[in-house]
Amino acid sequence: MIRFNPAAELEGADAPLPLQPEDQILLFNVRDFTDKATVAIEGAVRQPGAFALDENANVAYLIDLAKGLKEDAKLDLAYLFRENPDGTTEIETLNLEDILSGTSTFTLRDNDVLRVLSERAFIDASTVSIVGAVRNPIELTVDSSLTVSAMVDLANGLKRNAKRDLAYVFRTYDDGSSELLSFHLENVLNGAETFEVQNRDQIRILSASAFIDGSKLSIVGSVRNPLSIEVDSAVTIKAFIDLANGLTKDARTDLAYVFRTYPDGSQEILPIDLMQSLTVPRS
Repeated sequence: MIRFNPAAELEGADAPLPLQPEDQILLFNVRDFTDKATVAIEGAVRQPGAFALDENANVAYLIDLAKGLKEDAKLDLAYLFRENPDGTTEIETLNLEDILSGTSTFTLRDNDVLRVLSERAFIDASTVSIVGAVRNPIELTVDSSLTVSAMVDLANGLKRNAKRDLAYVFRTYDDGSSELLSFHLENVLNGAETFEVQNRDQIRILSASAFIDGSKLSIVGSVRNPLSIEVDSAVTIKAFIDLANGLTKDARTDLAYVFRTYPDGSQEILPIDLMQSLTVPRS
């Protein structure tokens, strides 16, 4: 490798360097030997990032490089974090509205970081939720209060089995205490009564079927489709066998057993004659 001074060669100050076949000349860019200065912008801008610092790099130019401010950007206050040569960091406050209008200017330095705030960060948002017998249980963070009716609409409405005369709100207060409140859902939805939804409220819509004593029945053995179901009313043996798609060809029709469990936990086995209970479907 032979080093030479390109300027001296061009000026003829040095003896010309003879070239030979297959020689390759490599010229350097002075920027390759200079630490690149960068500035960064973050927060309520459309394209946060780090950008090269040049002679045009003022705050307004940096905002343009970030594709502009978002709609919720706070114009009267922004922060600039500046790193000093001794490693310490100082924080400058800027008025972006004055800078963008040309009323004031601010010169950027290497490693400056501009943080643009969002107006939303200065608004106390509310988190409310609705669960239970609604089509789409949801949790929302909103800047203003919502009504029970609006929450039901946002949850895509009530399910058919929703209990309309009673609903509950689990309310949590700022001090961490909680309270369980009830209200008449139908009256609140039609405007006959009012109920104010507060921050951290959880609305629980009950299911009417939860207030009905149901029965769990099962059928196994020589039926085409053994199954276990919950029913709200009495089911006959014939109906239950029909729900199981009927008896198989080898099913005995003179004898079957019912295993019965009573509320006190005791059990009993009852033999039954299927022929007396139904007209037997055979395949």
